[in-house]
Amino acid sequence: MLFPFSESRRRDRAAERLGGSVWTAAGGKNSLLPVLCLLLGASACAGEGEDAPADTAAATLADAAARACLEDGSGYLAGRLYGAIDAPLDWRGGALECEGMPRPDGAGARLRFARRIAPTDADLVIILGIDALDPDETVTGRAATVTIIDEHSSRFYSNSGEQCWADVTRQEPAPGPEDTRAVTGRVYCTAALPALNGQGSISLDELEFRGRIDWAPSQDPLSP
Repeated sequence: MLFPFSESRRRDRAAERLGGSVWTAAGGKNSLLPVLCLLLGASACAGEGEDAPADTAAATLADAAARACLEDGSGYLAGRLYGAIDAPLDWRGGALECEGMPRPDGAGARLRFARRIAPTDADLVIILGIDALDPDETVTGRAATVTIIDEHSSRFYSNSGEQCWADVTRQEPAPGPEDTRAVTGRVYCTAALPALNGQGSISLDELEFRGRIDWAPSQDPLSP
């Protein structure tokens, strides 16, 4: 299921209209509770040793569950970005959020991956749109759209559907609604992704991923 709309999600839909097809969902702040450091990654450990009210702890536990990628912890996004964002990616475990949905009119599917980045506590979001992908199908060299959203700077980058391709090597049932699938594959580009609301670009090594798609038709009238 998709998360409820937030202001950041509406803002990122505006980015989609300029290039690529994206959606985001915002989560709450990471807790400072030491017990959650292992679940939420390094950014959650900034206040280790501080006390937190019980309601804050409960809210953070709910946030951690909402942001989880796959219940068995097998979700990941791995590779490297260069240029305007220069960083290795090895996103997995409880700090990784992912979701996915079909495109309208049977035009493929989208997978969304996000991780909250320290010290800004803002999300870096990567959307992979794969053309003409169907449930339980594997594909090779399928045209793809890659969109990267840096929520800290409000910059977004996209190839707008050219010069990127995806392979999907596996789809298998995953916990959740009946039509949910865990999807494994990779995406690669032959050109940099230009900024669509500013200067600069991002190049990427091959990105390997394991995320999820809920293939049931979306009931959200604002879904892309």
